[in-house]
Amino acid sequence: MTKPTPFHDLATGLACLVGVLIFFYATVEYPRTALAFPRIIVTYIIAPIGLVLILKGALTAWRDGLASDGGDDEASMMVRFTPLTLATIAAVVAGTLAIHVAGFLPAMVALTLVLAAIFRSRPASAVVYAIGVALVLWAFLQAFSIQMPIGPLGL
Repeated sequence: MTKPTPFHDLATGLACLVGVLIFFYATVEYPRTALAFPRIIVTYIIAPIGLVLILKGALTAWRDGLASDGGDDEASMMVRFTPLTLATIAAVVAGTLAIHVAGFLPAMVALTLVLAAIFRSRPASAVVYAIGVALVLWAFLQAFSIQMPIGPLGL
């Protein structure tokens, strides 16, 4: 296992903050009641973690006198954007943005199926996962009377 570098912490922290900004942009038109729990998670957990990682990376780089890029040797290159990682990031961003077009429930079921395909799940397993996600989300939304964006199918 390689030692994390300041660049790794800085990149991860920046990714957290970019994710927070994307979340806030994508959910501007959501009803206030639907935003309470997600905004608590994003504001009080993800954003502070991103800030702490950025601070930790900057302090480590300053203390160790390292360049901001962490060097070019193989051991210091902790952030590896493999095709699988990039496909997962793209799917999650597309799934989040699809909520406005398709509605919350269909977008999350589609995201589940896309992620199952990315991770090469068996088709039968993917269908079971998608049905399970749909049932759990539907039950959660009904139990707490949460209003999420509705797509053209009325779901």
